[in-house]
Amino acid sequence: MINHILRLGHKAPNTLIATHSRDLITSNAIVDKQKILSLKTMEVMLSDDSGEIVYLYTLREGSNKNSSCAFHVAAMAGINQELIERAQAVKECGHNASEMLLRSSGSYSRFSRIVDLFKKFNPDSGDLSVLFHNIRNVSNNPLGK
Repeated sequence: MINHILRLGHKAPNTLIATHSRDLITSNAIVDKQKILSLKTMEVMLSDDSGEIVYLYTLREGSNKNSSCAFHVAAMAGINQELIERAQAVKECGHNASEMLLRSSGSYSRFSRIVDLFKKFNPDSGDLSVLFHNIRNVSNNPLGK
């Protein structure tokens, strides 16, 4: 969707896109289109006491390339903690997920079911709440029960 909007150039409608994906923001396709794209970031911080996200409700120019709250947001959405820890481990391995998946084939089936859910999801007609509900079911029921 973003690429379609960017291809429209100056004919593109004003569009607000919210994401927790730093990869999307730092991709060359996005960076090359900076002339028609304006990146903004909502300021947040992590509480020293609880490690929870504190929303500062301040909009600033640019993107937040140095830190991500994606794992905190996943936990707030009810994603299983084991799955979140697994995602953190994959991230720490330099995004080399295939090696990580081969090392723990017991989890492979569950992760593959989640990937299949994303592959089958149609962003034009699908219901995100149903997608996230199905992901939570897979992550909370490792054996697919």
